[in-house]
Amino acid sequence: MVNSPSVSEISSWLIEADRRFTEERPVHHSWDPTTRASLVILWGLLIYPLLDKDLKQEQKKISVDFLNHLFQEHFGGKDGCDSILALFQRHDYIRFTESRYIVPGTRLFTAVDAARMYPIFRTSLLARRLMKASKDHG
Repeated sequence: MVNSPSVSEISSWLIEADRRFTEERPVHHSWDPTTRASLVILWGLLIYPLLDKDLKQEQKKISVDFLNHLFQEHFGGKDGCDSILALFQRHDYIRFTESRYIVPGTRLFTAVDAARMYPIFRTSLLARRLMKASKDHG
């Protein structure tokens, strides 16, 4: 049986800083591991499908209802989840479009090391489950 990665492990997959442009650490560096792991999961749902040749899609969007379902137990229900999504929006990791849909913001494209994450997501059972669940709720 394959073990799922821990929240701490997932949260460590975020880029700490892009030394080519700045010495400052991104805002997500100061967030708790659960919030950071949620950002990585959002990257997997919104950015990874754009990179994977088998999943290639025009523009990926996820419903707020699906994310509430996915994250609510980690953030204390719908209100907690909504406040995390507002935090991600405020820092341009996500953007809201249409009614109740989310697309990637500029920072989500650069928050995660795509070269490191692509093989992890490509072979991950968790990634396949997330993709299937997002399609079922989309």
